[in-house]
Amino acid sequence: MSFYSEMLLEIRKRRILGNTDQGRIARARHDVRTRPPMMTQIDEDENLWMMEFNFKAFPSTEEKRHWGYIIYDEDDNDIKEMFCDCKDYFFRLRAPYARNSLAPKRDHDLPSKYGNRQPARFNGRWTVQTNPSGRLFACKHLTAALKGYMN
Repeated sequence: MSFYSEMLLEIRKRRILGNTDQGRIARARHDVRTRPPMMTQIDEDENLWMMEFNFKAFPSTEEKRHWGYIIYDEDDNDIKEMFCDCKDYFFRLRAPYARNSLAPKRDHDLPSKYGNRQPARFNGRWTVQTNPSGRLFACKHLTAALKGYMN
């Protein structure tokens, strides 16, 4: 991994985490119970890796584990796609992430095991009520993954 590729990942990660409010960061640090994510190389030619997580928050508003992934390019060390099946991600972040090419624009573009994990079908519309400015930030589960397992 080169210095420049590490810098690209750090810039993208820093931008997303920098926009994440302190409450989510604190909940990610103290409330989310993590286990080491599964790492899978999904494209050898482009050196794409998928980090899949399965986290549980205590306390939890949804009372369930949350699954998600981060796809990144190890050569460029750039985050390509992020997904979490929590409602915070779905209702506040999915549309801004899709607009910034950080999430699939259509449900059928999700990896098959994640398609049915969403709280609803994604209609592609902007989340005016929940994130009117389209700010890119991370839910507490993605925050825990970025802070705990991404260099």
